[in-house]
Amino acid sequence: MILSQVFAARLDGWLAADKPYAALEELQRWVEDGLDEGRFDADQVYADEALALRVGALDEAAGDYECFWHARRWLEKLDSAARTPRWYAALVRACLYTGDPERALELAADGTRRFPRAGELAALSAMLLAHFGHPDTARLELEEAYALLGEGPALARLAGGVRAGAPLEELVLWDAADEQEIARRRALGRGMVPDEAALERVKRALNAREWAFEAPWCLCRVPFGGGLLDFRLCMDEAEAARQDPARLTALLAALPRLDEAIRPLVAQKHRGLALGLTEVLLRRDGVALLGYHVGRCPAEPLYAYGAVGPDLVPPNALSDQRWPAVWFDAPPAPLTPLGEGPRGGYTAAQRAAVLRHITTWYGAPARLLPAAPGGVEVCLIPPGRGRQYQTLVTLGMGGRPMHLPPDLADSGLERAELLILLPADWRVDGEEERWHWPLRWLRLLAGMPADQDTWLGWGHTIPAGRPFAPNTRLSGILLADPLDAAEPAAICPLPQGGEVNFYQMLPLYPEEMDAKLERDAETLLDEMEDAGLLDRPWVDVTRPPLGGGPAAPADPALLEQVERWRLLGQDEAIVQALSGPAARDAELAGLLARSLNDLGRWEQAEAVLQQVEQAGACDPLWHFRMGFACYYTGRLSRALACFEAADRLAPGDGDTETYLGWCRSALELPVCTEPFAGRVEAFWADFSRQERALFDAGCDAALPVVRALLGRCFADPRFRLEPAQGRLRLTILADDDLRRMLAARWRGAAPAALAARWEFCAPDPAQAYTGYEARPRRAPREVLRQDVVAGTTCLPALVEEFLAGGQALADEALAHGAVLGFLCCDAGPVDAGRVARRAALEEELARRAGPLARVLGGAVGARHCYIDLLIWDLEPFLDLAAGLPAFAGGSFQVFRPAARAVALKPPREP
Repeated sequence: MILSQVFAARLDGWLAADKPYAALEELQRWVEDGLDEGRFDADQVYADEALALRVGALDEAAGDYECFWHARRWLEKLDSAARTPRWYAALVRACLYTGDPERALELAADGTRRFPRAGELAALSAMLLAHFGHPDTARLELEEAYALLGEGPALARLAGGVRAGAPLEELVLWDAADEQEIARRRALGRGMVPDEAALERVKRALNAREWAFEAPWCLCRVPFGGGLLDFRLCMDEAEAARQDPARLTALLAALPRLDEAIRPLVAQKHRGLALGLTEVLLRRDGVALLGYHVGRCPAEPLYAYGAVGPDLVPPNALSDQRWPAVWFDAPPAPLTPLGEGPRGGYTAAQRAAVLRHITTWYGAPARLLPAAPGGVEVCLIPPGRGRQYQTLVTLGMGGRPMHLPPDLADSGLERAELLILLPADWRVDGEEERWHWPLRWLRLLAGMPADQDTWLGWGHTIPAGRPFAPNTRLSGILLADPLDAAEPAAICPLPQGGEVNFYQMLPLYPEEMDAKLERDAETLLDEMEDAGLLDRPWVDVTRPPLGGGPAAPADPALLEQVERWRLLGQDEAIVQALSGPAARDAELAGLLARSLNDLGRWEQAEAVLQQVEQAGACDPLWHFRMGFACYYTGRLSRALACFEAADRLAPGDGDTETYLGWCRSALELPVCTEPFAGRVEAFWADFSRQERALFDAGCDAALPVVRALLGRCFADPRFRLEPAQGRLRLTILADDDLRRMLAARWRGAAPAALAARWEFCAPDPAQAYTGYEARPRRAPREVLRQDVVAGTTCLPALVEEFLAGGQALADEALAHGAVLGFLCCDAGPVDAGRVARRAALEEELARRAGPLARVLGGAVGARHCYIDLLIWDLEPFLDLAAGLPAFAGGSFQVFRPAARAVALKPPREP
């Protein structure tokens, strides 16, 4: 059984407090931690009936249609050998509330055959038999239920419903505990029995295309804006059939009006994105959610939703949702008696030698803490003669030699085991993080060399990025020789040659981690020894740090309260509690920034983190949170640098790797960024609506409004507003060619009708082209522009910067919604016509791109031909380029040295 009694009691506490979602989230964390630490695998989880039933009970308590689907999926994965009457009953109910009474009847019949003395299954079977038109058999099952359960009001209600021929939606209420439960079940039970004729009427009302039921939702596409829009009914087909066709028709007719009202709300919250209505979700309660993709790259599944009720009134607030919603997978395993266990790569003779070495120098293990498949075991050695502490030491890490750098190939350091010393009263099997973190980190580090293809050795430090537990500031590990053992304890000779090195994990404070990086491990250990900090070699969460300072966190009680608020999703409470203390404490500042990020207040999170930037230099969480804030404010290059720093400090973190991928994708193909062409169009539309009032107000009054409007186009608008012979002159100031090109594109879109009262000016960009030559470099074929022989450009700074490995101009362009990049195609035969062919391509693109892009020049190489571009609207431009025969099989790349080229694809079907 995976769930411990202590943890199960904690879940019961959440359930008793009517907080099933909080219990589900806590179970999710428990499971994810266990999987990450390698204490079990998914197969073990889905073989555990108690866990499956716990999940089913929590989902049923939540009472959502989607929760019943979750319970159904989980329960169906349970091994057949572990299925009991409780399992059958829980799955029957889950099938009923997900609109599958046929499957429910099959399960009830199978359950009563396997467990003939299960009264609840007999009652459920009777209910379903009556619904499917078998009253005689239903009465027999009812008699069996009476015999097993005895007389009672619940069975009496069921018997009365069976005699009266009540519908399934009423029969299922037979064992509801109270009126509240009856109302909840009645709302859920509306979708148990489908009406095919009514479903067809619903499809016609939606003018639905490509209708499909893919559990748990009905999916289709509906007409919108000259195309098709994804429409999701968050229900099964039985419930979908009960929707009001007139209401659906009215909703479709109102979509353009609702979209016009909701889009500014989304643009205000998620600035700088190319927004369009992506999908409509219709919930079971009749609320429609209009969804907009607000991820910074197509792969990021983040959507902003505006909720519209049956009155079809636009909302004044939004909610964000990431799809698919993550549930959870599994929890931790109990301690087991000492035994053979997995060998972890050692031969039998090697394992015996390592165990003998551990027993000789560290003490006899009392038991082994088990490992998941592929993981390592941990020996638990209790206090003994001369040892007033417990010892945890890995057994199996050294069975897999680590990959050492070439200069250490013959050093004998490729095998290692780790140990940590704990006080005699430390609760090794405690589930709270204050007790569990040493074992968790022992397992994490033991698996790191194999998981990340790296190595660990003496003097290495590993930052945790945060305190190990709420009751300490310790937040990093230093690997050193065993402190309280003779010198031979550090190395175990192996049979037939080789050796295993033993390293002790010493927890450090952040300032001690900084000291090690500034100096070296040997100096740090000497200083700690001189200060008496190594006199007690076991973990002491209250020891003073080297050089003095606080040993404990700012306020352990506050930190525990913050974690409780975090579990309940009460980030606003965290912000209110930490806004004052966070300015003085790096850890509290990090927690405050985390909640601000989650609330979408990214600028505030960045400001908080900047206050503790020096303390966060070696903290991967600081870099991750700063990257998160920069990512969602559109400063993608800064975000990428932060995520890369977080990955260097704590490699292998799944969230960091995910955001690294999204960040790189958003930089390499920024189709989710609001294009400069769209920003210019929006500026002129807004300006035209207000221009008469601005003109009448005069320069001084109009200045702040014009600045705000220009902020839609330019990341940092620089302009001058002045009178000019009865008109007002608005001049864009630009001191480099890129800004001049952007300003010229802005000025060229000015509506002619405004000329009566306004004059719009911008400096002309350079028109002259500069030629250049280059020496082709030997590089893999996929590395573009390394084969360039000669080229021309009207933006020389761009080519020079790119060849030097820079990307500042590309960053600046993207801040305005423009993209600096180049198209690449095959150069064709090596002859004198190469340059002429490239020039013809440039002319054709310049003619056809029109308002989408400006050609900057190009280059020819040994293999490829390149055309350089400043693109005003990336996605339609790529569609245009992909449709040109010359670029069939070609690619596009932004002017970033580390970016990958993106293959051009034929234009999508409308």
